[in-house]
Parts: sequence; C-alpha cells; structure tokens
Amino acid sequence: MTTTASATLVPLLSTVLLLLLFQRCHGDLAFLTSQCQQTHYFDYCMAAMQTDSRSIIVKTTAEILSVSIDIAIRRTTVVARLMVDKARRSPGGREANALNRCSQIYSSAIANLRNARNEAGRENYGAVYDRVKEGSAAPGKCDAALAFVNVPLRAKNDDERNLFGVVLDFADLMNES
Repeated sequence: MTTTASATLVPLLSTVLLLLLFQRCHGDLAFLTSQCQQTHYFDYCMAAMQTDSRSIIVKTTAEILSVSIDIAIRRTTVVARLMVDKARRSPGGREANALNRCSQIYSSAIANLRNARNEAGRENYGAVYDRVKEGSAAPGKCDAALAFVNVPLRAKNDDERNLFGVVLDFADLMNES
C-alpha cells in the first residue's frame, strides 16, 4: 500500500513543485519584460539581461539597474581586451594606435561603471546616472578610430552603445521613482 501511495504521491508533488517554479520564473520574467519595455532598446535589453542569471530573480528596478551595470562592466572589459589583443597583433600602425586609444577610453568607461555600481549601493541614483552617462561616451569616441578596424569589432562598439543606453534608461527610471 505504501509503494502505491508513494508511487502516486512523488509524481504529484514533483508536478506541483514544477508548476510553482514555473509560475515564479514566469512572474519574474514578466517583471523583467515590463522593465525592458521602458527602455529605448527592448530587444537588446531582454537579450543582454538574460546573459546574467540574476536578472530572472530581480524584484525591483534598483536590482535590475545593479545587474545591468555588472553586465556592462563585464562586456565592456571584454571589448577593451579585444582591442588590446588586436592592437598587439598589428603593432605600430594606424589601426594599432586607434585600438590602443579606444582601449584606454573603454578603461575609463569601466572605471565609471564601477563608480556607478558603488553609487547604486549607496542608492545615489543621480550619481549613478552621471557616471554611466560619462562612460557611455566611449563608443562614440571610438567610432572614428574604429573606422579602420574589422567589422566585428565595430559591431561590438555598437553593442556597447546599446548596452550603455539600457543602463542609462534603468538609471533614469530610478531617478524618476
């Protein structure tokens, strides 16, 4: 009798737990979706935010802002490293000089993002916006320099512009609240 009861009970409990988990994730995804809809880059926002598992469990715009800053720090660091690596592979030319200049600009943007993350921890959202805004100039400053560079790196520069736009939109939402 116990084997029959447990044979019935285990799948039933598993199903209930899966349904509860699905509802929770669906609710959290709905919140993330609603927040990304308030940005200028909805599709980009959803794609970028889903690269960090924390974005599925956030419950406030402040948490989404913090996660988006962390994503921006990671991705901007990767782009800066790509620029340095590419400059090393083609030393001494116009392309290498442009890449080195852009990697320095991106390093400053990363410092601004780290400062923004610290300000977010202090709930100083005006300063968060200002630091992100300063960092967001990096892709624009690199546009002309990257005109000589291969298309994938220029595309990454454009992605950075969009990512900074998402973070700025979230910072702006926090300033409105």
